[in-house]
Amino acid sequence: MKLQGKVAIVTGGAQGLGRGFAQGLLGKGVIKKVIKEFGGLDILVNNAGVNGEEPETWRRTIQINLIGMIEGTRLAETYMDKSAGGRGGLVVNIASTAGLVPMFHGPVYSGSKYGVVGYTTSMAADPKTLETGVSYATLCPAFTATELFEESHETLLNNNTGLDLAAKQITDAGIQTVADVVNGFLQLVEADDNNGFVMAVSKQKGIQYVHRRPRKPRANKL
Repeated sequence: MKLQGKVAIVTGGAQGLGRGFAQGLLGKGVIKKVIKEFGGLDILVNNAGVNGEEPETWRRTIQINLIGMIEGTRLAETYMDKSAGGRGGLVVNIASTAGLVPMFHGPVYSGSKYGVVGYTTSMAADPKTLETGVSYATLCPAFTATELFEESHETLLNNNTGLDLAAKQITDAGIQTVADVVNGFLQLVEADDNNGFVMAVSKQKGIQYVHRRPRKPRANKL
């Protein structure tokens, strides 16, 4: 997708990765404005996310990371759907490498991100995308120097259970910068026919496509 002149919405864009994604899009000529003002929507980035594993916080993690993402995706479809007067578009849902491999020290967070990957790739495989013109892609950053990571890291240090193993997991993957993730994000957004793509970005391995072959849905012949 060529980004010049496109209209984009980035949820959770006030800080961390969300702010980086918004700034990256602005650098490519995208204007983040209200749909009413510009008459349509081309890109939605569902980035809002939290981490909470305690009895009083884990439901909020699922609500924001998974349910909020689904609600945002469905809302965007109502504006993008070509069969309903939209102009098509792209939904990028931000998951995590914790949605690709188990993370024992954050099972609720990991579970919510597995859900993001599963939901997004399933939407990409739906034959109706042939009519709607809406594509779906997933970005899975590894450990990144953001406020969310710092808060999660501090909580981990306060919990001695499996601390050495968790610390090794972080050390092995490395801690990347927001700029590293934004570079991958822009590559994903600008890729041709990116429906169904799942990209992982980490300090150690850089940009990797977990699923790169475009998932072109087949028309239902039943």
